Amino acid sequence: MKRLFNFLSVLCALLAGLTSCGNSDDQDKDDAEITDVAYGAVYSVYINVSGKVTDSELSPVKDIKVAFCDDNYENCSFDGKTDQNGKFVISKDMKSDYHIDNVKMIFSDPEKVFAEKKEIVSLQCEDKGCEGYLCSWDCIKENAEVVMEESSNPLSDADPDEVPDSDADE
Repeated sequence: MKRLFNFLSVLCALLAGLTSCGNSDDQDKDDAEITDVAYGAVYSVYINVSGKVTDSELSPVKDIKVAFCDDNYENCSFDGKTDQNGKFVISKDMKSDYHIDNVKMIFSDPEKVFAEKKEIVSLQCEDKGCEGYLCSWDCIKENAEVVMEESSNPLSDADPDEVPDSDADE
């Protein structure tokens, strides 16, 4: 019985060694040099978008709320609004499991004179390198131009703090 127990103990130890997560090619490297792991890298992304919002006659539109959104235009965070010249600058730090090439944004008029506008904004990203499993990127878009269309039925008594319907048709 004791021999069987010893045999099973050795067998379990061997099997545990064969299924370990270590990669012998990476044993001589420190964590900063290893970026291709089972769970992948985590990206720390700084996003800065600036631009101008106008109406169809290219006149600046003030007080348009500007938001970053997730991939489905849900979970939007209103991070700023346009000034009297229609200009905006918004920034956001975020974590992601993948590299970001663009960001989805919503431009919303609290007065409901203009229809909500959904935009996919392409970013220029600079790789800031990796430390361990954390990689950093700085992503910017300057001089984004957004043209708002007049709403088909503006609401004169709209609540300016109301979050726009993110399921609205584009």
